[in-house]
Amino acid sequence: MSRTPETPPEPSAPAWGSRTVVTTCRRERCPWCGSPEKTTLCDHAFDQEPLRSAVKEMIPPPGLRFRVHECGRCRTLYQEAVLEEDVTSDYYETWPYEETPLEFTLFYVQELLMVLAHFDRPAREIRVLDYGMGWGRFCQVAATLGLDVCGYDLNRNMREHGRSLGIRVIERPDDLEPGSLDFINLEQVLEHVSSPRELVGTLSLLLKRGGILKISVPSRPLGIASRLQRIGTLSAAEVPTRLMEIFPLIHVNCFNRQALKTVLSDTLAYQRIHLNSLFFVRGRGLLPRVLGRPIFKNYAPGANYLFFEKR
Repeated sequence: MSRTPETPPEPSAPAWGSRTVVTTCRRERCPWCGSPEKTTLCDHAFDQEPLRSAVKEMIPPPGLRFRVHECGRCRTLYQEAVLEEDVTSDYYETWPYEETPLEFTLFYVQELLMVLAHFDRPAREIRVLDYGMGWGRFCQVAATLGLDVCGYDLNRNMREHGRSLGIRVIERPDDLEPGSLDFINLEQVLEHVSSPRELVGTLSLLLKRGGILKISVPSRPLGIASRLQRIGTLSAAEVPTRLMEIFPLIHVNCFNRQALKTVLSDTLAYQRIHLNSLFFVRGRGLLPRVLGRPIFKNYAPGANYLFFEKR
């Protein structure tokens, strides 16, 4: 049984809120499809409001601008300036510990049950990688369901925390053999990385034929382009909410669904597994039984499914 540490790990790097001097590099092409065609939606100086106050944890280089482009081919939004790798590492090293809300734990259970139904093999034969594992709850749920799971995160403290929970944690994806995985969970990662297409290509090499790569990123909201064009009218307090999907220097990519489905088509074919798997694998009655069993066992007359509270 997994053991939860008495106290979460302390960040080993200086707190991010201590005014970190950042260094950046520039991206001249769309990081998703590689096209040089672009329309600039926002070009605002970091030393002017509202950005000066909105990114108060950081000290950008003099003259750095929050320049956001929309790709002319796939319509991905991307920031031209992104943090250098060492600064990004420092940022994630100081990510605060947070308990996973119950709703997310329940969703992980649902999601992994669909994965099990899709492959229709014993759980112990399904090899899973959670890339960007955070504090390890997805891995814990997968292990509880019997899957052969390992995790990775850029944050060293998160990796150490995962090991303390009994999770098999890798130091880098190269630790895994190419073609060895059935399922890769890529949850809320690609919006942060400077080369998302390259990362997906690297991870896809780890999949077996027929393996599944799940990508989940923030949805592109309606009106985000106009908000970027009117950034000077926003207050510093509004920036994290109004521009969350393309937040300065943190969420550096903002994807649309069509681009996610089509850009990868040369190596990965879009495949809907979710409810289809529950309906059609091992008989058409699986989903009604899964959803209906708790109701039946709790409320059917004569059902011996009982809970007791001591008085």
